[in-house]
Amino acid sequence: MLSDYFLNEVYPYFNAKLQSEGARRTYKLALESISDFCKKDFLDITETDARAYANALSSGKILSERNRAFSKTSISVRLSALRSVAAFLEESNDIFDYGKNYKSAFATLAVADTPDIAPDKIPSVEDIDRIMQAAPSLEFRVIFLMAWRCGLTVSEIITLKRSYLFSDASGQLGIRFSSPKKGERFVKIPQDIQPDVTRYLASLMPGDDHVFLNNKRRPFSEAYLYRVVRNIVASSGASALWSLKDLRNACAAHALYSGAQPSATASFLGVLPRWLKRYDRVVSELDLQPCDLSFVQVKGGGKS
Repeated sequence: MLSDYFLNEVYPYFNAKLQSEGARRTYKLALESISDFCKKDFLDITETDARAYANALSSGKILSERNRAFSKTSISVRLSALRSVAAFLEESNDIFDYGKNYKSAFATLAVADTPDIAPDKIPSVEDIDRIMQAAPSLEFRVIFLMAWRCGLTVSEIITLKRSYLFSDASGQLGIRFSSPKKGERFVKIPQDIQPDVTRYLASLMPGDDHVFLNNKRRPFSEAYLYRVVRNIVASSGASALWSLKDLRNACAAHALYSGAQPSATASFLGVLPRWLKRYDRVVSELDLQPCDLSFVQVKGGGKS
């Protein structure tokens, strides 16, 4: 239901601002979905239409390409995309000839900015202990720790390389992530898990580049890691099939509960960039990070 005018004259200007094919696909699917649902061009969608569409997503009346109900996070991403396009159009009234003074239909529509980490949506300390005990190897113990105690995403875990790790003058271990868009981000490896991490790193072969590898000495794929983690958690006796993402959420929740500032926790998790200048001294940014404020402490060693 998107009009030729919108597709050919308006949307290309916004599309040019998107920097990846994945983002372009996400935005285009969202636009096509709401337009088909409302049976209107995007330029004609009202606040009532936007709320009806959001309710249909939440209630499972609109399914994903895989014929599944959208998760809360996926709903948030889709509505955020639509709100971004609408805001762009509102700011561009003087560029395009809409035939009217366009106003965003999404300005008053609440869109969650972060995943739900309510207490019943994260694993308990007891469940995490069960999962850690069920880890079949030191490698998977460290994988779980990277999500739970360091707050790494699945993507960060499977792409983690030896060159990303460093030790400052005091012996404190850290991880350096760097990207052209976000700059540098440094994550402290808490003292209580450093023995496990150090022991695992020592077990890697000299030619290994990535930190986590399958039996063929190749990096894990996201799908494979998801399946293996799911099987481990299922065998652990935990109360739910918690994922690595859930462990990351637990990391944030425990840090906040223990008094870490939200802005510091966001930076620690990579929501905001953080820059460090030197490695030849004790790095001040690693002296105290949200993971230090968590009351959780890891005890005992993992399986070899």
